[in-house]
Amino acid sequence: MNRLSSTAIILVALACAALVGAGAGAGSGAGEVKFAEGPALLEARSGACAALLGDGRVLVTGGEGPYGVLATAEILGAGPETAPPMAFARAGHVCVALADGTVLVAGGRAAGGGETNAAEIFDPAADAWRIIAPMTAARYGATASLLADGRVLIAGGEAYGLALATLEIYDPATGRFEPVPGAMSTPPPCSPTGAC
Repeated sequence: MNRLSSTAIILVALACAALVGAGAGAGSGAGEVKFAEGPALLEARSGACAALLGDGRVLVTGGEGPYGVLATAEILGAGPETAPPMAFARAGHVCVALADGTVLVAGGRAAGGGETNAAEIFDPAADAWRIIAPMTAARYGATASLLADGRVLIAGGEAYGLALATLEIYDPATGRFEPVPGAMSTPPPCSPTGAC
């Protein structure tokens, strides 16, 4: 299995933070993105998820380490610092910062190897996790998009080796996931693991 180095993960996290924080056209040239090496993660991980916190730090969650799927999390700022572990170990999950400053983490591959629908919220102000109602479907390798109204669209992914064409929405007002009627027109031609 291809393992990403902790330096590569931090580069990706910082690049995402720079893109989100700087906006379009920032830098010395329009559309120019510069990469800089940051501090190494405390723990090597692949399949992790990173979300930009309101104060500019980056929350890195889960992934897979040398000994399996991780429940650990860390916060990257001037240097890495340990965050409380998630309730569920997961890799290939989704995470997205919500309008209230908390971070939604959902789905992924669980420690036992199967996909999970488990979800939880990280509150950086309290430095704590809380379990919320699960997604309507277990999924690995899905996408999560914050919508203008503050809800989160979860799309696709895979379960049991098959690509999913289903969608669901997380509503922070209710704390629940709801399926979106219908499905995407066509599942992606290949799964996130590369199987076609």
